[in-house]
Amino acid sequence: MNKLVFESTMRGLFPEIEKIGESGAVNIGEMQIRLGLTNVKISGNFPYQFAMNLYEKYPHVDIKPGTIGIDSPIPYFKEKYRAKYIDKYRVGTKEGLIVFVCEYLDYCDQLLRKPSERSAHIPELVDEVNTILLRKINPVQSNRAWMAESMYSQEYFDGLLRGDSRPAIQEFLRVLDEFDRTVNPFIEEDMSLEEKVKRLQGQEISFYPLSYDSSFDDDAQFYITTIEDSHSGSEVKFGRRPNGFNSVLFAIVGEQDFFSVQHAYSSSASKEEEQGEIVRIAYSGDNCLKKKSILFNLTKGILVKDNRTIVLDDLQLGLLYRELQKTISFASTITVDHFKQKKTIQFKPE
Repeated sequence: MNKLVFESTMRGLFPEIEKIGESGAVNIGEMQIRLGLTNVKISGNFPYQFAMNLYEKYPHVDIKPGTIGIDSPIPYFKEKYRAKYIDKYRVGTKEGLIVFVCEYLDYCDQLLRKPSERSAHIPELVDEVNTILLRKINPVQSNRAWMAESMYSQEYFDGLLRGDSRPAIQEFLRVLDEFDRTVNPFIEEDMSLEEKVKRLQGQEISFYPLSYDSSFDDDAQFYITTIEDSHSGSEVKFGRRPNGFNSVLFAIVGEQDFFSVQHAYSSSASKEEEQGEIVRIAYSGDNCLKKKSILFNLTKGILVKDNRTIVLDDLQLGLLYRELQKTISFASTITVDHFKQKKTIQFKPE
């Protein structure tokens, strides 16, 4: 977990917290919560009855007892260390942190015979934290609008295809824009951000800083947002860079059978054919019957299929167009299809 996600989660759980101190620690009663290098560390005296209840109710949520390296089930942990309490936990996700805090505070209230219902509102709290994070990231700006304001706007709009007025090219660009709006379902402002997050309930939404430059770790506008389908494991991800953008669909078709589509702009790619605006399509996996890779550079007008540069003609453009249409249909099942009907999927602990 990173600092932005940790602080946003804590503010969602405890709105009265105005600022988290330099130590990164928050004290709630006798429980201390602080951000470590890769996860959240929670210290206190947590009874084994609470630990067992938590483990049985949420066996697959990223909540682990002890320090790094101990992933043992609770009964084994108790037998090995022969203590009455677990004094440390580590949590890897915002959902895990919300679950832990809500369940522990409810457990303490029940011991005091006080009314307790925090755990009943876990889905709403997850939605609230996701909304807080998305407001910071501001995903409503389209890739085209982002590039119009960047220092690379001239290179982007003067690219070989962007400057081509032929109807077939303009239709391809329209479908490419639709792909971006499907991967990032928050661009369209047809309903509130809160309502969109609510309708995506059940999909896992994650937020990560740019991996290649830690100087942007605290800059929310450069965070990568991932939406993972709760059933198939397929995902979309989108984000901006100082020198471009990235929109990706990674689809799991079957066991070891995948396809992915990427629309991106980069001014600093290591290979010349990848510099500028590209569309990359790949079919892969041990069980994929027709493996192939396609790289289409819109800025330079280069088309590379299975490492061979070929001529971009109407036939090839039509094939790319149909690939994008198929991709949009698949990506829609992860994102925008959830907006078409008011459907709330309850948080599933298992």
